[in-house]
Amino acid sequence: MALWNPKASSDIVAALDDLFQGRDWMPFVSPTALQVPEVTITNVRLLPYDDDLALIGFDYVNGANAGREMEYVKRGGRPMIVRHGWSALRSAVPAFTGRQLSKVYDALQTALDDLSELASR
Repeated sequence: MALWNPKASSDIVAALDDLFQGRDWMPFVSPTALQVPEVTITNVRLLPYDDDLALIGFDYVNGANAGREMEYVKRGGRPMIVRHGWSALRSAVPAFTGRQLSKVYDALQTALDDLSELASR
């Protein structure tokens, strides 16, 4: 659960050492699963959806994986990336771990703010 929880401890190895009281936990969790690769997003575009929501599409590179994803944008006032349970990025087969989500959401919000600023000129 800690691998996917955005609020998980940043030092899961220390938490596992404590939980297992110094015994070997590696048969249960691979140390490579604890490494969180940086995610880069590019080609961000806003896609109309309905009166209250829009979609933001983007390409990503996540370690050795690359692909295309989208996320909901709440419209009205300042457009905001949806970060709660209705987030499109919290799918059954997620592209990002929970520990990556806050950084991805922040990068998308920055890109969305930049798009909104360009549109208002």
